[in-house]
Amino acid sequence: MRGKSFSLDLMKEEQAAYTAAMTNTETWHKRLGHFHHTTILNMQKKELVRGLPHIELNLPSCKACHFGKQAKLPFQKKAWRANMKLQLIHTDVVGPHKAPSLNRSKYYIVFIDNYTRMCWIYFLMFKSKVVGVFFKFKNWIENQSGLRIKF
Repeated sequence: MRGKSFSLDLMKEEQAAYTAAMTNTETWHKRLGHFHHTTILNMQKKELVRGLPHIELNLPSCKACHFGKQAKLPFQKKAWRANMKLQLIHTDVVGPHKAPSLNRSKYYIVFIDNYTRMCWIYFLMFKSKVVGVFFKFKNWIENQSGLRIKF
């Protein structure tokens, strides 16, 4: 194999080629939208489809049907939520943006209080300023609310 193509050397004595054979049962199972095999057999028995060839009693394993029957467990419905201000604060740093803001900031950091859903956004020129902005926010919010951020 070279790159994404297979080479055929006609000078070699032995060449091998394999065909992918699919039975009528598999072909019609796929053509009919992966119907259940007993339904296809019933259609054949009652002659509901014109031109339907002989369908075997056993259907080989169908990967698409197996994937379709797999199910995920649902997410837990009970999610933990803060029961007082500043108990849990979500944060995210976003950027760099191609177009800077009016004061040439390419990043911003968001703080969201889980209890009140209040949101604060600080614009940053450099990502290295995140720690300083966090402590600035921490001091400001603790002074404003009279509460402490839980660690």
